[in-house]
Amino acid sequence: MASPSLRALGAVSLAAALVLLAGAPAAAASPASPLEAASARAEATGQRVEVVSERTESSRVYAEPSGLLTLEASVNWYTGSSGWAYASSDNSAYASTSAPVGYNESNGLIYRSFFTFPAGALAGATVQNAYVQMLLEHSWSCTPTPATMWSAGALTGTPRTAWATPLQNRLATVSANANSSGACGSPQPRTTVNFAGSPVLGWIQTAATAGATDVTAGFSAAAADGTGENTVNRWKRFSTGDARLIVSYEPPVTR
Repeated sequence: MASPSLRALGAVSLAAALVLLAGAPAAAASPASPLEAASARAEATGQRVEVVSERTESSRVYAEPSGLLTLEASVNWYTGSSGWAYASSDNSAYASTSAPVGYNESNGLIYRSFFTFPAGALAGATVQNAYVQMLLEHSWSCTPTPATMWSAGALTGTPRTAWATPLQNRLATVSANANSSGACGSPQPRTTVNFAGSPVLGWIQTAATAGATDVTAGFSAAAADGTGENTVNRWKRFSTGDARLIVSYEPPVTR
């Protein structure tokens, strides 16, 4: 069918005529979600881009050029949005802002530390990699000794939780040292310790599948076989402000 001429359109305005001649306009594209927009920008620039809509007080989500997302979750126990807590073998107070782990020879007590990380951004995601990054401030030993990370039950309080707070499944054991006292001949600097491996990935995937809002990790001075928690040379202090849960994952299909 031939297109109508401008003469035939009579009193129809020129603008309306042009619309008729051109046909109906194409439907407007749906606006990209903040996650889609960040992912497109990351792919185009080759640099990670923060998904600002996912930002919380204790976590950040980044779109990576690879198409994956990265969650970096920290502990903000000052506001109670997530938490750090310690437990002592006699349930007494510990006067320090560092996270104690192991046998303290100065008072004969054993300590454990717990960190709760926000994980709601992972709901429904497929996890590709996950680890917990800790900063070791001090160790009794001048040579590497073990610390073990476990999945843990809910905290009874912060910054002190009950000694009965359960350590559930062993996730990773890492040996490290950082003695700043000079007793080792020369001061040993603080060191980053990553607790990683397939059990850690599986722990986070389980939380993501269940849509858990947070996960709690517990740290003890036990070796991989669960023994030796009362061994004096395994005493350590970790920084509470530098604990991180870092997760690489595929974006959930529904988001």
